[in-house]
Amino acid sequence: MTTENAVATKAEVEAHLPVPVVGVIPAQSPGTSPRLFRIRQQIAQWGQTIVGALLILGAVATFAAS
Repeated sequence: MTTENAVATKAEVEAHLPVPVVGVIPAQSPGTSPRLFRIRQQIAQWGQTIVGALLILGAVATFAAS
């Protein structure tokens, strides 16, 4: 994307985006049905819960080992 061409294509914008973090709840795109969106949100929520539990277990295990 250059400054003289201020209109960016979707691919150009996506190429500059950072890699998404696992467990982030996705925004609903126009093509997805509300039911599918809710399912994706629930899966993301479970992912966040599992990651949080693993972090806590890791901290407890480190503390217990010392």
